Amino acid sequence: MAGPAVIHVVTSLAFGGLEKFVVSLVNERNVCFKRSTNVCCVDVPGELVSEVVGNVVCLDADRSKFPWDFSAVRKLREVIGDKLSGKQITDNKEQITRVSRSVILHAHNMAAWQYAVLASIGTNAKVVYTQHGVNVHNQGFKNRLRSVFLSWFTDRILAVSANTADAMAKYQDIPRRRIKVVRNGIDVNKSTDTTKLGNDEVDVGSAIGNLKSKIGIPPGSFVIGSVGRLDHVKGYDVLISAFAGLVKDAEKQAQSDDQSVSISLVLLLVGDGPERTKLEVQAVDFGVNKQVVFAGYHGDVGKYLQAMDIFVLPSRSEGISISLLEACASGLPVVVTDAGGNGEVIENEVTGLVVPSDDDSALLSAIERLVADEVLRKKMAEAARERVGEEFAIGKTMLEYEKIYEAYR
Repeated sequence: MAGPAVIHVVTSLAFGGLEKFVVSLVNERNVCFKRSTNVCCVDVPGELVSEVVGNVVCLDADRSKFPWDFSAVRKLREVIGDKLSGKQITDNKEQITRVSRSVILHAHNMAAWQYAVLASIGTNAKVVYTQHGVNVHNQGFKNRLRSVFLSWFTDRILAVSANTADAMAKYQDIPRRRIKVVRNGIDVNKSTDTTKLGNDEVDVGSAIGNLKSKIGIPPGSFVIGSVGRLDHVKGYDVLISAFAGLVKDAEKQAQSDDQSVSISLVLLLVGDGPERTKLEVQAVDFGVNKQVVFAGYHGDVGKYLQAMDIFVLPSRSEGISISLLEACASGLPVVVTDAGGNGEVIENEVTGLVVPSDDDSALLSAIERLVADEVLRKKMAEAARERVGEEFAIGKTMLEYEKIYEAYR
């Protein structure tokens, strides 16, 4: 028997960890579970739309309208009605499918949650809400009230980490007992697949070398990298500061050892965002702009992970980072901050190194330690790969969500 129809409500499918996770959920349920699953974007579709195996509807909401854009709410209600009546709608076609006995709006983060709740009122649709991290915008009095109001009309409230759940209880006045933790997962096989780079180790090595050359990384360089949105909350300013210290220390070491050339170090940042220009200026100010590569947004980050020697996640706030899981699955040694759910993925000194957030000195020391110790890098990378494969596979996550969906059949 077919399970409930699920409509994932997101702000958009722009490049980001939350969005990549939703795409994985939709595809896993559609392809592996053969159950009706779609996506509804409150704003614009975004770069990841092409990766969705399913239908995507865009509400085109004008979120500058106070308090909400009710034309977008009405459009979402139409989607719910069509699902219940047996119509499957997209932006450019309409087709008849089997009738769904129940519809679940699965909202991700605050903006999408508001529209899901408003659209569900007066219908038979159920609302499931997942919060993907600690949202500082939810800490004001008005947003506390908003969270409480939305929770009254929400059937199930979820968080991607225990840290996120605790923060929701503390800052949003949602009883902790109502919040279930369902941790993010990834397609581990996709993250470890190198066939796109070549058919054997020689081909893969050649492809990685070509990629490095294309983006300006000199041969033989040691690459410290990260993947994510270039935003203040991600802490890339701290990483650039630590990297500048790393370069300076390497130069001093070369001089003390009477070497003519120090180790060639490169910082590779994959992603884009509002802080990019500021970070580029910071790299110039520190004198490392020629060694910091801003690769921009890329849908297939796997090949960029293959070009790295160490992965660093310097976040100030985090849920369960998809890029961190992908890095671990790719076999990279990692350094992370103790922000949010990072500590639920990485066990310090076992599967990676964990340092305080906003501490460039601690971050520098951890990176230097891994740069200098190849045996430690390999040991931690293997332990992290094994843990992510066992605990953070998308199939395991989807099974947990499916149990929740089935309760509303």
